[in-house]
Amino acid sequence: MWGQCHGQSIVTPTDTPFKSVHEIFAFFGTPSVTFKPMVTEMCSGPSLLDTLKLAFDDPNTADIKFVGEKKEIHVHKSILKIRYFL
Repeated sequence: MWGQCHGQSIVTPTDTPFKSVHEIFAFFGTPSVTFKPMVTEMCSGPSLLDTLKLAFDDPNTADIKFVGEKKEIHVHKSILKIRYFL
């Protein structure tokens, strides 16, 4: 390692006991960082769009009802607010 380290300037490359560059960043990084690459997993299941489709016009979950031409449409106030501002 070399460079700025805890307020000191290391001008000559120096051996460390670390086995990977990730461990070095974890030990010397400011702010502290993880020493292992972050791995994420994709969740399986319905997409957000599929979930919204299931909730659309559902009288059990809706909080507003529109009536027009003798037909009821059940909606969610929060979704209407989001769509209004987009």
